[in-house]
Amino acid sequence: MVFCNSVVHSLLVGLSVSASLAPLNQPPDGQLIALPYASNSSDVPFFANISTQSVVNNSVDNALTIACNGRRFGTPLDLESCRNVISNVVPSDKEESFGKRVTGQTSSFGCQLPYRWLSLDGACSIQVFLIAPATVAHVSTRKIKQAAQAVYNRCGAGNPSKGGIASNTGGDNHLAVVLSVTSYPNVECENKQAPPIMSCNDITNDMYVSAEKTTFGPLGTDTDIDTPWLITSSDDKCWANLTSSGKDSSSWYKLWEATDAVAQMCIRRRRAGIARGLGDDGRLAVSLAYYAYKP
Repeated sequence: MVFCNSVVHSLLVGLSVSASLAPLNQPPDGQLIALPYASNSSDVPFFANISTQSVVNNSVDNALTIACNGRRFGTPLDLESCRNVISNVVPSDKEESFGKRVTGQTSSFGCQLPYRWLSLDGACSIQVFLIAPATVAHVSTRKIKQAAQAVYNRCGAGNPSKGGIASNTGGDNHLAVVLSVTSYPNVECENKQAPPIMSCNDITNDMYVSAEKTTFGPLGTDTDIDTPWLITSSDDKCWANLTSSGKDSSSWYKLWEATDAVAQMCIRRRRAGIARGLGDDGRLAVSLAYYAYKP
C-alpha cells in the first residue's frame, strides 16, 4: 500500500463533512463502474486529445472519452474546490496497479479500491474506478491528473457546471476517473492531538467495504456488530472508533467514506475528527483519534 499512502500523504485537507452523502448514483462500493456512462443527448461523450510529456521528454498522445452528467456526478461544481483537488494529485510517470479491495490480506496491487482525493473543503472529489469487467488497471498518476483536468475543462465550462467521467485514460485503459460534487457537513475537526496521517491511511486503505447493509448498535440490541467497534492501524497509533446512540444500519462503504473524509479533512490538518449523523437513522458516528501505544 505504499502508493496509496504516499499519494494521500501529499494532500493538505481540511474542515467539514456529510459522510452520508456520496455523489449521486455512483457504484455502491466505489470499485467497479460500467460504461458508457451518459444518460441523455446533453450528456453525450466528448472526445479530447491530450498530449502528455514524460520525464524523458517523450510525447504520448492520449484520446480521452469524457461524459458530463450532473444527475450522476453532481451539479454545480465548486470550481475552486475542484482546482484544489486536481492540484493535490501528485503526477508521476510510473504506472501503478489498481484492483478491488481484499481486506486483511496482502495485496498484489499498488492501490486497493475504493480510492479518492478530496478538496480542502470536501466539496469536490476525484475518484477512480475499474471499468467492468476489468479486475485490475495500470495507469500513472500523471494520466489520472490529466484526465481529471480534462473533465474539469469540459464539464466545468457548462451552465450549470457538472461532474463527469473520463475513460481511455491511458495505460491499459481499464481505469475511469470521476470528478464529482461531494458534501460533508457532518464532519467536525477537534482540537485534539491527531494521529500520524500515514497511520490513519493504513486504516482507510485496508478498511472493509461493501454495499450490503449491516446493523450496528450497543451490546444487547440484536445487531450484526456491537458498538463501540474499534479499527486500529498496524502501528496502533490511529484508532477509528465506530459508535452508536442506538440500533442503526449502514453499508461499510458509507462508513469508509466517512472515515476517509475525517482522515483527509481533519487528520491532514493535524487535528482529530469525527463524522456524525451516519446510518439510515443518523445514529452512527465514526472518529479518528491518536492513541499512544506503549507495549
